[in-house]
Amino acid sequence: MSRPVGTRAIATPPVLTAASRCALGSALRMVSSVGTGASPWSDAANALLAFPFVLERDTTFYKGFWVNGSAAGGNSEVGIWDESYNKLVTTGSVVGSGNSVPQAAAFAAGATPRLPPGRYYAGMAHSATTTGQLFRWSNTGANALYQAFGCWRQAGITLGSLAATATPGAMTNIGFPLFGLISRSVFDV
Repeated sequence: MSRPVGTRAIATPPVLTAASRCALGSALRMVSSVGTGASPWSDAANALLAFPFVLERDTTFYKGFWVNGSAAGGNSEVGIWDESYNKLVTTGSVVGSGNSVPQAAAFAAGATPRLPPGRYYAGMAHSATTTGQLFRWSNTGANALYQAFGCWRQAGITLGSLAATATPGAMTNIGFPLFGLISRSVFDV
């Protein structure tokens, strides 16, 4: 990954979300707004939704997180995929707990990846559509925008045992869950 001579690599934020400048950044904020915590999961049960991000420095990620809505429930899983859609690490399936609060889950012991500069995907899956309300980005017609930004979905996954290689498909929803990655070992949401 090259950058203009004399410029410095952008540091990875301690909390990386789709709205971070190394991900979708201001493009997401211009076309979407964060919905209320009363929004159900924004896609079919057992679907994986992912957004791209770019690292300019070596970065270690320790945890994944999501923001529960006013009725936490169902199971969630957050992970990282490389540019070829190979799964690098996930949190495993975690039961939603706590209403209207962020929830973090550590990556498996010994599986905290130190990623070199490059393009990656952060993804989240959820087990149910009627339970497990989440905060999310939303906008009518946003599925085409999310897809244009490089986001993708994979239907029919199994939480806790996601395939080694994802099979990206077209976005079909108008909401995108508020989730991300934590790059500080002592930092929590």
